[in-house]
Amino acid sequence: MTPRESVLWFANRMERKLVVNDHKGGWLDEDPMYLLRRCRQELDELSRVLRDADICWSTWGHFGEGKMLIVNEAADVANLAMMIADQARNKG
Repeated sequence: MTPRESVLWFANRMERKLVVNDHKGGWLDEDPMYLLRRCRQELDELSRVLRDADICWSTWGHFGEGKMLIVNEAADVANLAMMIADQARNKG
């Protein structure tokens, strides 16, 4: 199965965020509940960015910087969810 273009694009955004944080080490030894708490924090940040942007879906093209804030926060949420899934896949 070939991933959709939007999935590949978003995976690339996720990877970029991971590379920036490589200095922090891996996630396999982290407590999954800690990762879940961090995921919730990042979800709160995504909610704040969406609320603060106060952007109508039909006019997002005019707010490039706001869109990238949203994309980056969404990638943070996705990365933490991926870390929990990766732990489940690799442990036990």
